[in-house]
Amino acid sequence: MTHVAATTRSDPLIGSGLRTKTRALHRPAVSILNVGWVCVAAAAVLSCVGFVTIATTEPAYAMKHLVHVFVGLIAAATVAIPHYRWAMRFSYPLLLLVVAMLVFVLIPWVPEVIVHERNGARRWISLFVTDFQPSELAKIAYVLALANYLRFRSNYRRLRGLLLPLGLTFVPMGLILVEPDLGSAMLFLPTFFALLIAAGAKLIGHKVGLTSKAMQQSSGIDEPDYGCLLDYMMIADGAKVRHDNYCVPRVELELAFVLSAPLTGPGIGLLDVLRATEYVVPAIEIIDARVQNPRKIFDTVADNGAAAGIVIGGRPVGPMDMDLRWVGGVMYRNAEIEETGLAAGVLGHPALGIAWLANKLGPLGTRLEPGDIMLSGSFIRPVWAEKGDTLHA
Repeated sequence: MTHVAATTRSDPLIGSGLRTKTRALHRPAVSILNVGWVCVAAAAVLSCVGFVTIATTEPAYAMKHLVHVFVGLIAAATVAIPHYRWAMRFSYPLLLLVVAMLVFVLIPWVPEVIVHERNGARRWISLFVTDFQPSELAKIAYVLALANYLRFRSNYRRLRGLLLPLGLTFVPMGLILVEPDLGSAMLFLPTFFALLIAAGAKLIGHKVGLTSKAMQQSSGIDEPDYGCLLDYMMIADGAKVRHDNYCVPRVELELAFVLSAPLTGPGIGLLDVLRATEYVVPAIEIIDARVQNPRKIFDTVADNGAAAGIVIGGRPVGPMDMDLRWVGGVMYRNAEIEETGLAAGVLGHPALGIAWLANKLGPLGTRLEPGDIMLSGSFIRPVWAEKGDTLHA
């Protein structure tokens, strides 16, 4: 291999001046006028509208919260002044500090005067003048730390590269779940995927899992879960994959629906899904649980339904060309039959899995888009994939 390098002779003073300008360009600075003030102004307007609305019915309650609005706007204005690189510089220490505070509020022997419960959740630290909730600061620290990690990286497209981002997600999320504060904890997962997409990942569809009795008995969970499919999860038919890219890989067999029209719940039924489907194709899904048993439904949803890889193969068929309930599948491992099943095992009809997903995501503001790949759920129990195994269906 030949290595070619170009060298030039330059004036040291010119080189020094260039380095000085480069350092100045990348040095964090205080900027009084910047785009951050747009967010501050929007928050101020919304706060004023909220205050006026509440004051018309509960003036005492509105006056009580006016102080919080004032403090919040001062904090927002203070944050808007520094250059964003200052925030990046302190993102990891801030996250560590927040994690320490989340652990602190869970310590049972801390006096009630310092940490106390409210509405059944132990998540408040008393500052005497007011109360402070670490889980709210955790949301800011998490976004800053994850954005800082993803901004110059592309290894998130491999599962191994997602281990640190998942750790940044699950540690504060798990601590907040223990408080318990399910509402705040569930905000971390959509934020995680939003930042992945901002970093360059592409949303290609959705999955619904635990839709068959076989899968529910295998997991010990009696209701479906769901997750997102991103472009880096696609695996070519017949490809080899590295076993050490996964934690505990298993393989499922299911039907994938590719949409030609949007689906927006609630109110979606079987016929709506069939009319909106362009074609149906068999698929193998690699699942890789990043949480340990015993698991509950919010654990699997937070784990993105264990989605880790998808292989699409076989002959596409129209949704009306055959009775999809009677589609059978056989999963082989190293030429031996491991599992068999019928697609009717998915809620009685695999299209009902897609209907359930549309109705679940609709109230959350998510629409199933044309061209999206929809995994309807496995109708066999998952097959373990050991190193060196060959699996096909």
